[in-house]
Amino acid sequence: DGRRRGGGGGDDDGESEEQLEEQSLREYQRASQGLDAALVAGQAPPTELIEARDAALPLLSDADLQAEYERMTAVYLDEATPPRLRGAAEMGLIRLGDLLETPRAQRAAVARRAEAARREAMAASEAAAAESEKARREQQEQREANEQAHAR
Repeated sequence: DGRRRGGGGGDDDGESEEQLEEQSLREYQRASQGLDAALVAGQAPPTELIEARDAALPLLSDADLQAEYERMTAVYLDEATPPRLRGAAEMGLIRLGDLLETPRAQRAAVARRAEAARREAMAASEAAAAESEKARREQQEQREANEQAHAR
């Protein structure tokens, strides 16, 4: 597409900014299309699509953010837009406006910190679940041992 891309520099993985922006755009578009379809169908948007869209949005290039702002404005102003989709577009426009006022590097840094925090929380949750399952198994084993001891 004819959108201008940001350039220069790379992230910690050696991935170029342009590659990151392209990947983020694809992920954002995939999630947004799924969310829009759910809203038009009158369904609750899947949480995983909301999270994917929200994670990709701040990583978009300035040009892609501007293009999305224009697309969402058109959706919001179109009288044929279903009410739920119009409401989502209105909220999206507010968020996009804030992001457009924030420098790309700052948006990316905030997004990376949020992703790291999300991963830490997920790892902690998984560890807690594993510990809980271990305790449950130990209680079950103890209960079975007690039943065997009292059955004699």
